[in-house]
Amino acid sequence: MSRLRYLAAQGLADIIGQAVAPFQGRAVAPQQPPTEVSQYPEVVVLPLRHVTEWWYEQPLCDDSGAVVLDSNGDPVYLLGSEDGTTRLHAVARTEHAREDLEDAAMAAFNQLPGRPGLVVVDIANPVVAGRTIPATIRASFSLRSAEWREEMVFSERRIAWLDCDSSIAVIASRPIAQAPIAAQIQILLSHDIETDITGLAPDDAIAALQPIEQVTVT
Repeated sequence: MSRLRYLAAQGLADIIGQAVAPFQGRAVAPQQPPTEVSQYPEVVVLPLRHVTEWWYEQPLCDDSGAVVLDSNGDPVYLLGSEDGTTRLHAVARTEHAREDLEDAAMAAFNQLPGRPGLVVVDIANPVVAGRTIPATIRASFSLRSAEWREEMVFSERRIAWLDCDSSIAVIASRPIAQAPIAAQIQILLSHDIETDITGLAPDDAIAALQPIEQVTVT
């Protein structure tokens, strides 16, 4: 799910970028570590190691409760979350300029009423495995500490970093024929269980079942 991870990081960079703009700064989320080619002053947003926490899969639904279908027409499922660390690098030519970046980035994490230290990023219509998901996926970033750690001090290059916890939804789409086992059981229970499906492939077996027209209880 690296695509979603970097889309989330870019969303965080966009929010921080608005906060550091008054100091002639910018925020970026490259897919590689920062190098000496950086344009100072800037805040670099880098996703680090993430671990997937698997849940019981469930269909992803829109605001009306309908199951979301991807660009191929297949249903989308929410499978879990990617939880890990995202690192912020504040880079400037002077210590004073870097402190301005640090303070502005911290302010960006304190915009939600009642939820200090948290940023929520909405990822609209993400592309996962080449398929467009017509929904909004959310990612969250929460600060562990307000203490920036100085990493490198060179002539006209001062870098500090700060880690935050990040969590991004894990989603996947698949054809209806590969729906969760609970859905397949529901299909089977709604058809005639006396039909002989021995030796048939799963799709052929389901197709061979006849709807129950009448049930007699004795």
